[in-house]
Amino acid sequence: MNTIKKVLKLTHKLQKGHISLIVINRLVNAAIPFLDIIFTSIILDQLISKVPFEMIMKNAIILISIRAITGLFYWGMEHIIAVNSATLNEKIDQMICEKTFDIDYDILEKRETLDMIKKAEEGMNSHGNITGFCQNFAGIVEMIAKIIYSIAILVPLFIPSSYVPAGFLPQLLNKWYVVFVLVAVIIVKVATSTAINKKSQKTQQQFFIENVRANREYGYYFNLMFEYSLGKYIRLYKSQNMVMGKVAGTLNWMEKQFISLLAGINLIQLPDFLVQFLVQGISYAFVGLKAIYGFISVGSALKYITAYGQLVDSISGISYSIIDLGIKSEYLSYFYDFMEIENKQYDGTIPTEKRDDNEFEIEFKDVSFKYANTENYVLKHLNQKI
Repeated sequence: MNTIKKVLKLTHKLQKGHISLIVINRLVNAAIPFLDIIFTSIILDQLISKVPFEMIMKNAIILISIRAITGLFYWGMEHIIAVNSATLNEKIDQMICEKTFDIDYDILEKRETLDMIKKAEEGMNSHGNITGFCQNFAGIVEMIAKIIYSIAILVPLFIPSSYVPAGFLPQLLNKWYVVFVLVAVIIVKVATSTAINKKSQKTQQQFFIENVRANREYGYYFNLMFEYSLGKYIRLYKSQNMVMGKVAGTLNWMEKQFISLLAGINLIQLPDFLVQFLVQGISYAFVGLKAIYGFISVGSALKYITAYGQLVDSISGISYSIIDLGIKSEYLSYFYDFMEIENKQYDGTIPTEKRDDNEFEIEFKDVSFKYANTENYVLKHLNQKI
């Protein structure tokens, strides 16, 4: 939750109004499927009832006109959001670069710091990018709106009818409490999706963490092959095979890891597909039987089935988005961890003795120095006067 607040605050600071634009656009997008649901069911019933062609065309023109207006609005907003997102990403990259420039060299060259930079860059550019985080946040708002629209459409389906055919099944279908059957199906679907999404996201995050160093190593050697200024040294010291071997070895290792990841995720997601078939089967059977026994029209059956599908998908989608926001927050925490590294670089002046002859000397006594990530000293027990 703390990271979510940080992200929203940072986004507002870097690109004011960006989140509001995304939310507004998502709310418009949420309404579009339900316009299709309502008008399509009306037109279908009119066709079956052989309503005059002019009336059918009138509804079709209204639907097309509304879709055209909302579509143009959505397209225009998406263009503005895309520009804002690109600007926001550039500002984030600039923040990482400026932080890198300001860090003391001794801290910057540590392997832990280099890994942290790679995590910050890759986290921001893939799973943890702030623009994707904002889209996810707005997506939750969109799905809440879809849930409200779906429920509003589905309410008449469970209102008991005054006309009930003889038989146990029609009598049962006309009871209001059959709604609990469909609610139970939604609960099973959401519980299954939530558990599977958590496991899938955790698996992907673990893959990301394990491959940070391999990605950094691969990127170094890959870029080395295209660095013209270093090409002559590689050829001079006959290092071509070594560089290519490093690239091929790292790439093969990453490929095996990726294949293993995909196989694991497909296996994890299998139960969700089975539950999805169960949900569709029950909803089609319930609404179809209502239509067969004359409780609802054919157009209404189409409307209710589609609305129920939207309801199930939206509730499951909220569950997925909340989990995904949590995972994205963990990726974004790498960025904030990097940005909060304290710089231990000395800042100030060194007092010196005031001399009338302006002759000063610097003396090194038993000075040793080695670079980060190595045990080999470049200076050892140096004594020198300058």
